[in-house]
Amino acid sequence: MIIYHQFIENENLLIQKASGEWSTEYYIKYVDTVFRNKKMTDVKKVFTDFRFINLEKAFKDLDFIISLRENMVNLNYLSVVLVNSPTTTVVTHLYQKETISKGFNQNYCTTMQKALDLLDLDINEIEMENLLKKMEN
Repeated sequence: MIIYHQFIENENLLIQKASGEWSTEYYIKYVDTVFRNKKMTDVKKVFTDFRFINLEKAFKDLDFIISLRENMVNLNYLSVVLVNSPTTTVVTHLYQKETISKGFNQNYCTTMQKALDLLDLDINEIEMENLLKKMEN
């Protein structure tokens, strides 16, 4: 599992892109590095691209993953996850259902345009795809 990320300060946005096979151990380290980072205090929106990750292994740790959300530096941000497979959609839906019940602002969708609309960003689809590609390099 690899997660690339970038803070876009003028938009108060964190962009993430995950790929590979889910690893809860890797995710714990990632959360410690990124979501407990001082920069997160200014983040109002989080865009996560889950089109290239297999979340099948996340099922067994879902309750723990949800508990991590409650321990982040900034709890008041809108999170939008872009999904494109049945497994990723189910895991994301279950995660969203629980986090919303705890008062968090969480959404998921299957198209880039819908994600950008939900986040109310001044970025078009091509610009976002280019940002995502640049994070890998």
